[in-house]
Amino acid sequence: MSSEHGDLAIRVRNLSKRYEIYDDPKDRLRQSIMPHVQKLAGRPPKRYFREFWALQDVSFEVRRGETVGIVGKNGAGKSTLLQLIVGTRAPTSGTVDVAGRVTALLELGSGFNPLFTGRDNVYVNAAILGIPKEEVDRRFDEIAAFADIGIFMDQNVSTYSSGMYVRLAFAVQVCLDPDILVVDEALAVGDAYFVHRCFHRIRRLKEQGKTILFVSHDTGTVNNICDRAIWIDEGRLRAEGKPDEVTARYRADLFRLEMNDEVVESARPEARAANPGAQPETVVPNSDRRMGSRRCRILGIGLYDVDGVERIAVARAGQEVSIRISIENVSLDRATPLIVGYELFTPRGENFGGMNTRMAQFEVPAPAAGEHFTLRARVRLPELRQGHYALTPAVATDAADEVTIEDRIENALVFEILGGKHTGGSWMRLPTTFTIE
Repeated sequence: MSSEHGDLAIRVRNLSKRYEIYDDPKDRLRQSIMPHVQKLAGRPPKRYFREFWALQDVSFEVRRGETVGIVGKNGAGKSTLLQLIVGTRAPTSGTVDVAGRVTALLELGSGFNPLFTGRDNVYVNAAILGIPKEEVDRRFDEIAAFADIGIFMDQNVSTYSSGMYVRLAFAVQVCLDPDILVVDEALAVGDAYFVHRCFHRIRRLKEQGKTILFVSHDTGTVNNICDRAIWIDEGRLRAEGKPDEVTARYRADLFRLEMNDEVVESARPEARAANPGAQPETVVPNSDRRMGSRRCRILGIGLYDVDGVERIAVARAGQEVSIRISIENVSLDRATPLIVGYELFTPRGENFGGMNTRMAQFEVPAPAAGEHFTLRARVRLPELRQGHYALTPAVATDAADEVTIEDRIENALVFEILGGKHTGGSWMRLPTTFTIE
């Protein structure tokens, strides 16, 4: 990188990456031969593949000593971007300039030869980075201590578990004194204690003025350790700036909330919006599965602050929130007894708990056919471990002690819980107060 950009560690300009998708293996052979034949015959060359642009015209800069988080959905282009930055893939167009020694933890086990021992792979990885054997000799004990895989250091890597891969790979990257550390989601497979050690080391590198590029789905971590954030969506740079603002916009899109300034402000602890949520919910953000007779159907669901005023996508463990569920009577007799409720699912898909109007002894008569109403459930969230949780709402009828599911939408709304320590357990009734708006 030229001297005029001496304070930059990474400079990305108009970066694009195109892949050729072949529907039939034979088309790859046709593509290598037929266009040349067609040109010689005076005909326009035919294309035998479909284009897929993993990245399109992405530009940004990372300054020395800066920690930048990259967020985005699966398949958004984040990993492709990192591969282009570290040089394991070549761009279709655009440029990447990197100043300094780069170490990267990308795909699980990338750069490891499974037939070599862990010790051998340490030296091979260091050689690829241009690090002399003498320097690796000096640092080897530190690498082995950080990886903490014991006798497996001298066993073939093919015998390693995924956790052992990550331990050794991360130890190599952070102990070889990088100028720039690039970390993808590989840390997600580590055990809780090791992940804690990793983030402790990342913070130490940050204090030492190292440049860190960090990809994560955990927006709380991005807000906590990053100086700046970048949101990649469908191969394009959607937003760049302060971590809380960028992750708020990303969450709003992820959870399909209407984007406005209040959504951004709600990411800040001191923020309070004043936009009454008096209108019925008309959106079901997600739907993994929908079942029921639909004589009565769910129009929409939304998550709000405790007063039902500010729509939110993130809450703290132990916080009181409001769930608004709007329901339309399609063909039931007026005043038919309804049972309306919700269930909460952990990041691993476990049914943690919930509540319904029957359990709370709260009567909900059906409105006239064609009319709707909104039920508000005010609930105190348990002290759950940080992660993304899902709400499944349902409405049922109760006739002659026979319950019939009218509409149930699994994982209809996903939101993030911050803080907390509880990992789940047996199903529990969540303390809930119901009102009809």
